[in-house]
Amino acid sequence: YASGTSMATPHVVGVAALALGAGNISDQNGDGLLWDELYERLQLTAVDTGLPGWDKVFGHGMVNAQAVLAAPMILDGSDFQAGSFAGLQVTGATPGDTVWFTYSTTGPNTFSPAGSDILMGIGWPVPMGNTTADAAGVATVTFNIPISAAGTSGRIQALETSTNTSTVIARTVQ
Repeated sequence: YASGTSMATPHVVGVAALALGAGNISDQNGDGLLWDELYERLQLTAVDTGLPGWDKVFGHGMVNAQAVLAAPMILDGSDFQAGSFAGLQVTGATPGDTVWFTYSTTGPNTFSPAGSDILMGIGWPVPMGNTTADAAGVATVTFNIPISAAGTSGRIQALETSTNTSTVIARTVQ
């Protein structure tokens, strides 16, 4: 009973209780309930441990208490075309904080941009660039994708030096 859902369930319930107790989950859709917003926060901040996105073995991944209690950054980006420039953007970053954009072709690991280990949903993260979040909490980076990267698949995640992480997105270079 010390593995699988028997072990994951009490961890998720504990993190859910912390989030509700901290008061940082609010009724965004006005239905008078918080469960859907809590579920979404847990899902968006989970460390993706299996295939990108939900899968039968790991579900949404491993619960990340630190990220659940922080306001999550949302990562979005253009399609990746070999031999061209691509852009990534996060919203919900801490204004004035440094945001690192990273990629990897493996699973979860840690990254230490300022000497503090940050649990991430990607393994062996490679920095793609960094920038400072503007006053609205938006950070954007543009980078070149080499022609030799065609067909490469990976995961991308952003993180702040304050240890907040973004959602993970999967991309294949076309």
